[in-house]
Amino acid sequence: MNKNKIKGLYKNKISLLFIVLALIIAVLVIIYNKESVKNSTYNIQTGVVNKTDNNEILEERTLDIVGDITEKGENNIYTVLLNFQADKCIKNIYDVTDENNKNSILSGNEELGKSVETSYNMVKNRKYKFQIELASGYKLEREYEVKSAELSLGKATKNSDGTWSFPNFEIKNPCGDEIKYATIQFASGIQSGDKLTISSISGATVNSAGTSVSLNLQNQNINEIQTAVRNNLKVTLTDRDGVVSIKGALTDEIIDRTMNYCVSTGHYYEYVPQPAITWTAAKEAAEQKSYMGMKGYLATLLSKEEQDFAASLIDGWGWLGGTCDFNYILDKDGNKIYNNIGESAWNWYWVTGPEAGTKFWDRTGTLNAYSNWDPAQPDNAGGEYYLHIWSNKMWNDLPNGYSGITGYIVEYGGMPNDVITLDESYSDVVTISIGLVEPEPTPTPTAVSGIPQIKVGEQTVILTKENVADYYGKVVTNYSATSSATWRLF
Repeated sequence: MNKNKIKGLYKNKISLLFIVLALIIAVLVIIYNKESVKNSTYNIQTGVVNKTDNNEILEERTLDIVGDITEKGENNIYTVLLNFQADKCIKNIYDVTDENNKNSILSGNEELGKSVETSYNMVKNRKYKFQIELASGYKLEREYEVKSAELSLGKATKNSDGTWSFPNFEIKNPCGDEIKYATIQFASGIQSGDKLTISSISGATVNSAGTSVSLNLQNQNINEIQTAVRNNLKVTLTDRDGVVSIKGALTDEIIDRTMNYCVSTGHYYEYVPQPAITWTAAKEAAEQKSYMGMKGYLATLLSKEEQDFAASLIDGWGWLGGTCDFNYILDKDGNKIYNNIGESAWNWYWVTGPEAGTKFWDRTGTLNAYSNWDPAQPDNAGGEYYLHIWSNKMWNDLPNGYSGITGYIVEYGGMPNDVITLDESYSDVVTISIGLVEPEPTPTPTAVSGIPQIKVGEQTVILTKENVADYYGKVVTNYSATSSATWRLF
């Protein structure tokens, strides 16, 4: 065989070998890619899923869930028409709320489409997690919740006349819950002279102290109520440094009077003016009252915060739920702890509400309990065995019948058999800072196209050596977009 023919065969074998090697490499690449997809991780975010491999974003997938309540059943169960919307074709949909029980909602051998609708029974106020498998094998997750009615006060805004308003006040009721009343009231930090006022709203009532507003929502246009509150509710605060909390809430109970909510206790309070009422009559009257499923009782003040809040409600002298009368001091089984007034005198107990039977003061001074006695009190003079709060907000003891008493304070909340009709998911609490200058947010340096800048609130400021200082306050004359210095405005 001549040499040229041998060379040609050799070249052909080499070419064939390269082809075989190329095929093998191609097969290995396909296998690797399959394993790479199989082992890739999914970075789940709200509505967006990034498929990553070795921290490199390969592809991005989006998902949204829209729901429409079609039927309300018993026990807060709603039938919801769910619409799953993805940017790629959907193959399977699962409920993975319970990690140990993956429930198939829709599945098929073929693609279901990019937008898929299905009815599903859901419990109100429970967050459901759905997993959607795309035809390509990607798995996306998203949460969905059927929410209760919601009241949002929004941020308080100061008006030119010094009062405050809530221009973003809003009531939402996606489930069509039976909501009868809304309340807006001081929750903490209230002082004499602070008040709420409202005008031009049908069904609006303000209590005599100006501390609470109730809104009758029955047979009312909610949008009109929202607009009226935004425009006509005013909060007047005395000039001082401090913070005041305002609470708004919804209830399905008809409110015949407005209460006052205290943030520190989570309880409601009411001052009942009734001149010359005895302590025993006030105790009985308080226990006949109720508010939104909560049983009333003469107030028990366990902290300075609660004391200050309750004291802000009264105008005069009001009975509280404390005494050293042995007839009312009982153990947990209802038995008297003392045999006579000689034994019980100087031993003061709360005898109302959930604190009934709790000792809060004696002459030893060793009790670790709150009290707010006026100097030289109690003195037990002339049968003074019953607790009241003076006009100076301090405590004093008085006899059961005393003509100078102007009323009593009722507290609601904390009793073991309360059936609260106020759903706290319906409520919102906001704070107003009075006389305090809120600090500006700390600027954070960022770089856009190589230009260093900071954000202060909504304002973007380009950094220059004229308006920037470093952490120690020195003028910066040399900086770059990647500098690790802590920037701030002069």
